[in-house]
Amino acid sequence: MGIPLRVLVVEDSEDDALLLVHEIRRGGYNPIFERVDTAETMSAALADKTWDIILADYVMPQFSGLEALKVMQRSGIDLPFIVVSGKIVESTAIETMKAGAHDYLMKGNLVKLIPTVRRELREADERRKRKEAERALRESEERFRNSVETMLDGFAIFSAMRDDAGNIIDFRYEYINGAGCQLNERTREELVGHTMLELLLRHKDIDLFSEYIKLVETGQPLVKESLYYEDVYGKDLHLARYYDIRAAKLGDGFAVTWRDITEKKKLQAQLLQAQRMESIGTLSGGLAHNINNMLTPMMLSLQMLKQKYTDEQSQRLLNILETNAQRSADLIKQVMSFTRGIEGERKIIQVTDLISDIEKIAKQTFPKSIEVRADIPEYLWKITGDSTQLHQVLMNMCVNAHDAMPDGGILNISAENLLVDENYARVNIGAKAGSYVVIIISDTGTGIPPKILDRIFEPFFTTKEFGKGTGLCLSVSLAIVKSHGGFINVHSETGKGATFRIHLPAVVKQAGTGSGQ
Repeated sequence: MGIPLRVLVVEDSEDDALLLVHEIRRGGYNPIFERVDTAETMSAALADKTWDIILADYVMPQFSGLEALKVMQRSGIDLPFIVVSGKIVESTAIETMKAGAHDYLMKGNLVKLIPTVRRELREADERRKRKEAERALRESEERFRNSVETMLDGFAIFSAMRDDAGNIIDFRYEYINGAGCQLNERTREELVGHTMLELLLRHKDIDLFSEYIKLVETGQPLVKESLYYEDVYGKDLHLARYYDIRAAKLGDGFAVTWRDITEKKKLQAQLLQAQRMESIGTLSGGLAHNINNMLTPMMLSLQMLKQKYTDEQSQRLLNILETNAQRSADLIKQVMSFTRGIEGERKIIQVTDLISDIEKIAKQTFPKSIEVRADIPEYLWKITGDSTQLHQVLMNMCVNAHDAMPDGGILNISAENLLVDENYARVNIGAKAGSYVVIIISDTGTGIPPKILDRIFEPFFTTKEFGKGTGLCLSVSLAIVKSHGGFINVHSETGKGATFRIHLPAVVKQAGTGSGQ
């Protein structure tokens, strides 16, 4: 019993076909064959059955070997195609081979048939395996591409660009996914084929570029967090963005993923700030309560002493003691207001009236070197709150702005309506989705150094000289705003001033939620 072999014989002569089958059987095969001699019968045979090899005569009354080759090619089936002809000139044989035939033999020299069949079957098997591997690779690449294209993280592949000495001088984008394009704010066409330094000139992160070189040269994976400052809409305002970067060597280059973790960083910072404020508040509350208990009998004793010692010198000394004791009591009152929250009489407030009062006071009391500007929209939503407390908040902010501009500058007070959505609320502790009126107080002063920006709302924290500030203005202001259901955002750059955005829940009859900007 020989090796099964399915043979399609394209031959008009039944005797010649049997002769070929006999020769194949002699070679150790068990042939299962069918003879066809027209394009129609050949197409039907290819469609109905599976074949291992095709043996075709070149010249037939109604068909030809070249036409049979085209029928096979049109079917999309890749089979060994061997021309076996009684008469064929060399030029015709070469033309047939160029058209796609795998070999040709003369009928008078069938001794070469079996070696040729074996070779072509082996090569066909190799072609099939190669195509299966290529198809598997394409499918794998497609799965990979689909995976990275649906990722929320940026993903890119870079190849190294080297000089004549073999040193890396740049990296070229070979691929970037959709999320990467969005994070870079560029299209794929603007990135693929271009170099990394073209983008790093924007971010000026040459240190990261050096780390990528080290990664490719050593093969050591890279995991780090990077901070970028980017211009926002071309304005003189910078937005800090944090990215989690993970890269690994890939050939003579690397693959990298990066994720925007700015919201995570902000939440972590806000959580740490809240925990620190809670700890400080607990400690301050306990101290304030004990000091207040000690001050009460002192104040009562002073009143009794003033009644007992009525001479001028005694009254003068007792008045000094009373004044300083009262200041201490007022300070303790502020601390206790911060620690236990602030309640007051809540009424509907028109924000425009509140800002107008503050503007008037600032213009009357601040030096002429400070220009006070107010920008109030025609229509602002109303808020619910204690006008006295909110007046204190705005005055605290304006006084801080005044102190930050010793050589003069511009104090700007404005307001706007804002619809806050869930995403915006999620990155601001204490915020809820809904309608807000935002009061914005900005100055052109010295600004707040980044290293102390997250401490400015801590009680008793101040950068002013001793005796010129208690460090409670901003902490009490924050407590008041929180008690009104609001929150405060701060942006500052050293030497460029500071901007405080005070968010207060609005009273709106009908308002949907949109995107907080």
